[in-house]
Parts: sequence; structure tokens; C-alpha cells
Amino acid sequence: MGGFDEYYEKAFVIEVKDSLYYKGLCYSKGIGVERDIQEAKKCYLDGINKKISKCYYGIGIIYLKEEKYDESFKYFGEAFSDIYIEAENGDAVSQKMISCYFLFGDRGVGKDIKKAKKWLILSAANGDLESQLILADSYKYGKIFEKDIDKSIYWFEKATKQGYSEAEV
Repeated sequence: MGGFDEYYEKAFVIEVKDSLYYKGLCYSKGIGVERDIQEAKKCYLDGINKKISKCYYGIGIIYLKEEKYDESFKYFGEAFSDIYIEAENGDAVSQKMISCYFLFGDRGVGKDIKKAKKWLILSAANGDLESQLILADSYKYGKIFEKDIDKSIYWFEKATKQGYSEAEV
């Protein structure tokens, strides 16, 4: 099993340390369940009570989308150090999160495209489907990084091998 199905499995089927994060992610994106932002918030806040660092990031994203910037940045700030350690230890989801910190520069860390690219590539190489799709799309259109069709095809093929059927080049 791979790709987005893996998020659902980690949320609802097998017990992993970050299950509440994955459950919140499933609810926030509608992966295997009906999209429900309130339920996602509940999962993330429950995770925060258990000191799950990814849940701080998850609730930060929701508050950012709701334009509750002070709350959002508070949670992003609280999460960064722990997520960075997890990223350094090879956790693909944490690597993607660190990439976003550097890519957007709006989460308490300065914008640094080189660092964002480094962490996103590590995340994709470690099997994170969403990172693979972001890279494929970015290289295809030159949105974040330089346009490079060969690299776009490479990352779309990686995503396809994980079962992503909508990958088009």
C-alpha cells in the first residue's frame, strides 16, 4: 500500500505514533472519509494534547486557511524544532513540512528556496506521494523550481508506481 491510501491506513487501521495527525489529514482532505474540517481540528487538538508535533502543523494549516494568522503562526512556531528533528531522522512527512516552512517563509522561518527544494526532494525520495506530485508539477510548469520536463516525468512515474492514476505528463 502506498500513496494517499497509506494516510488512511495510518489513521484508522494500524496504530502509529502519529495516528491523530493522519486522521486529521484524512478529514481535512477527504481521504477515505467525508471532508470535515471541524473533525480535522478535533483530531489535531487531541494530538496536541498528546504532544504530537505534526498535529501542531496540521492545526496551523487550518488556521492559516481560515486567516487566523496569530494562532496559525503560534502553532507553526511550536512545531518547527520537533518536526525538524523528525525530518533529519528521515520522516518523509516531516521533510515535506520543513520544505513548506522554507518555501513560504511565513511560518516563523525565513524563505529559502534552496532549502525548500532540498527537503521536498528528500521527502519525495523517501516515498511521500504528495511531495512527488508537487515536484512533478513544479518541474512541469516551472512554478517553484526551474522547468525540467525530464525531472517532471521522473517524479510523475514515481507517483504512478505508488498507484497515483491521474499522473499526466
